[in-house]
Amino acid sequence: MNEATNELITETDEIIQNSLDYTLFSWSKQKGINPIAVKYAQGVYLYDYEGKRYIDFSSGLMNVNIGHSNQRVTQAVMEQMQQVSYVTPSCVTKARGELGKKLAAILVASVESATASIAMLTNSLLSNRPARTTGSQMVWP
Repeated sequence: MNEATNELITETDEIIQNSLDYTLFSWSKQKGINPIAVKYAQGVYLYDYEGKRYIDFSSGLMNVNIGHSNQRVTQAVMEQMQQVSYVTPSCVTKARGELGKKLAAILVASVESATASIAMLTNSLLSNRPARTTGSQMVWP
């Protein structure tokens, strides 16, 4: 092995060991896991420190079903974070209302008998359901 390869292996090993020693892994037993040290991601792929590419089959599980490193989304998130990054569910923001209005128009258009529609914005932790079901649809005919 050359020196560059040894440095990569050392960096990868250190990243993995720090995570094993100082963090907990959700949805996993804590002993015997073999995590991948991800350096970056693009689209549907994750890349490790040796340059190996993996398809990220779990990207949609929580919040990146649109893919990693989508610059349009990154820009929109950055702009929103500069205004307000989070508010409790009992508060509202301009972005929340605008999104609800857009979703309502789509939902009403997709259900012939609907005259009104409300989108429930939540996450899988609050709904206790898989993330794919949390953009709930409520339609009143």
